[in-house]
Parts: sequence; C-alpha cells; structure tokens
Amino acid sequence: MEVPEQDTREISEFTCIVWVREAVRVLRDNGILSPGVDVDKLEKELVSLGQANDLSVAVGQPYQFYVSEYCDA
Repeated sequence: MEVPEQDTREISEFTCIVWVREAVRVLRDNGILSPGVDVDKLEKELVSLGQANDLSVAVGQPYQFYVSEYCDA
C-alpha cells in the first residue's frame, strides 16, 4: 500500500498511523464522520490520550471511553 499524497511530507512508509488517517478521511468524506474533522488534530489528540493511558493499560486497568474534541456526535 502507498502513503496518500496528503501524508507524504511527514510520513515516508505505510504504517498503522497512515491507515487510520486515511480511514478517517474516507469516513469523513462519506458522511460517517462530521465534515469538519481535522485529521492532524485528531491524530495528536489520540496520541496524547494513548500516552496518558499507557501505564494504566500496561497494568491491566479497565479501558476508558473518550469523546474527541474534534469529532461531532
């Protein structure tokens, strides 16, 4: 698989991050996610939440649900 043109400035090889970014675009463009979803801001938010919860997951604490600041319900 190839890195989408929108991501080639920052990412050189296809990874799970590229897959998620493209999935968000496809969902947004097909009306599943709100039209205003910013892929870059959403990625930063997800990375931040993942880092904040890394230790909790490592010790087996229950997962938590979050509502993104960047996705309208």
